[in-house]
Amino acid sequence: MAGRKRSSGMDDKIDLSRSDVPYSVLYGGTHIEMFGNTKMTFEGKYTILEYSAEMLKIKLNKHTLNILGTGLTLSNVESGAFLLTGSVSNIEFE
Repeated sequence: MAGRKRSSGMDDKIDLSRSDVPYSVLYGGTHIEMFGNTKMTFEGKYTILEYSAEMLKIKLNKHTLNILGTGLTLSNVESGAFLLTGSVSNIEFE
């Protein structure tokens, strides 16, 4: 086995941005993406506390996220992920 270099695994780098592993598994939180003020995606750990066409209140790990707007609609609600569309006017953390 002369001349062969054996990898210890310590030098191997993993690009987590290209991983198929869910965000919540890697980081234990909620991943939120905004696309302007008309679309937001949520993935990970959360609890929807209140929802209407004007307000969405979500419990995250240690905080509560309040989203205010008009015409807010939840869709593609899956296990651990959903899409919020509408016109978002305000976002605040409690």
